[in-house]
Amino acid sequence: MNNITKYLSKSSIKPELQSIYLTENKAIATDSFKLIEITRNESVEEPVIVRIPKGVRKIDNIDQNGVITNGINTVQGEIIDGNFPDYKTVMPKNEPEYEITFSPEHLAVIIESYKKEKSITLKFYGNEKPMMIQKNGVMTLLMPVKE
Repeated sequence: MNNITKYLSKSSIKPELQSIYLTENKAIATDSFKLIEITRNESVEEPVIVRIPKGVRKIDNIDQNGVITNGINTVQGEIIDGNFPDYKTVMPKNEPEYEITFSPEHLAVIIESYKKEKSITLKFYGNEKPMMIQKNGVMTLLMPVKE
């Protein structure tokens, strides 16, 4: 769960977007632009929204009472009464048209090349062909991984 805080909103306008939604055996976070759903070994009795305190960057575990641990430290999150976005409505329902497997390490290097851009477009030419990004004079290709 270490990276889940990267999916939290920095804006305090909607506290739910600064929170982790715990339901069944899932932990979900979204800032409305990106979303992460993590399957956990623990489950909760009732869904709960836990607002993460400012400054918390790493989370190893979070329980239904809002207790957050990160190895060494334990902090208390705030249980909030609100409505977490219905994230399932944006989840694709049908099967993907095709899948391409990439190395996360190589993908991170390529994304870093465009970090100053406001947006990039990923171009796909087939499931065994490279992905291309081209923006402002920079062109990158990433070859798929054959598993």
